[in-house]
Amino acid sequence: MQECPTDLLFSHRHVWVKTVGDKSDGVIRIGLSHYFLEELSEILSLDLPHVGDELIIDHHCFHLHTADDILDIEAPVSAHVTGINHEVLDNPDLLHIDAYEHWVLELECDDFDEFEILVDATRYARHVETTGI
Repeated sequence: MQECPTDLLFSHRHVWVKTVGDKSDGVIRIGLSHYFLEELSEILSLDLPHVGDELIIDHHCFHLHTADDILDIEAPVSAHVTGINHEVLDNPDLLHIDAYEHWVLELECDDFDEFEILVDATRYARHVETTGI
């Protein structure tokens, strides 16, 4: 079973956050935890925002279309979209292959105070074990 990398932060909505480069640059990448992905059927497609779009914490970020459902994924922090992982967009199964290698969006955030609600890998794993997905 895959483990949560210790260099990531997690939202309780199963989105991971990784700082890219120097934290003061405000660039992060986000993806979905392996715990969350293990519960999903095949991912058929993703509806992603456009570069330049503004995301608001705990509001719609993107949709996952699975064989069983359409899932609304919420933004872990407020930010502007600066990049989209086109490999994942073209081949969503990559998320199932390695949840932490394959990010979904690259974002630029200004308010690092919002990071206070994110948790480390240990606390996130404990949250999943206690509450489930």
